[in-house]
Amino acid sequence: DKSRVILPAVAYGGDVTGAISSALKFLKHAVGNSKFCVGKADGTNADGNNEIDALGCGEANYDTSAPGDSYLEGDISADGFTKLTAVAAGNGHVGSNTCGVFKAITGNDGEAGGIKIATSNIKVHLAHGLIEGKVDDQPERAEFSNNFGQGKAHHTD
Repeated sequence: DKSRVILPAVAYGGDVTGAISSALKFLKHAVGNSKFCVGKADGTNADGNNEIDALGCGEANYDTSAPGDSYLEGDISADGFTKLTAVAAGNGHVGSNTCGVFKAITGNDGEAGGIKIATSNIKVHLAHGLIEGKVDDQPERAEFSNNFGQGKAHHTD
């Protein structure tokens, strides 16, 4: 029964779409001086903030439709979004010292800019875990290929 796949995908997809849009807006504007948080799509270590809008990563658009059988079964299963596998530290970042959001601060909370990243339990967590940071300048992505049911799409650890 395809409804077991399609209904959770639509529900979680809408939720995650909004979360991703919000996270990208946050990262797009979390810049200072020559630093940036969003890299160019071509893999260069250059500022990709202008590319975000061109790629359609602006406001989430829910006013679209598609034929009922148009989803790709290789992309969505009864368990989750099959291609959203984990991205470990070191693989998801643009370059060192480019985004203060993923830079640990020192001293007591509030004494310096940035977000305090000290251990795997204290981390930046955006878009339900699709973007998170445990290590300076190295955002990661949690496993999302098995996230339907049990509230797994609301990744909170």
